[in-house]
Amino acid sequence: MQKYHCPGSPCYKVSDTGQGIKPEVINSFYKFATNTSTIGTNGEVGSGLVLVLCKELASRLNGIINIESNIGVGAKVMIDFLLVA
Repeated sequence: MQKYHCPGSPCYKVSDTGQGIKPEVINSFYKFATNTSTIGTNGEVGSGLVLVLCKELASRLNGIINIESNIGVGAKVMIDFLLVA
């Protein structure tokens, strides 16, 4: 995890060099009821549950999540917490 510059709010980024996340999975990851199980780079099975939990936690803390991904290159998940005055 890495903190990056974001004017006026704390922002964090997690990136990897795995297989990336398909666009249709990114578009549906907020809905855990959707079956998004995939096989990871090392043969592990992923359901996307951690991203759903992170999204829920971020929204309760006035934050937003953005995902950038390139298939075959990896993904970046950025969380920006908006400060309320």
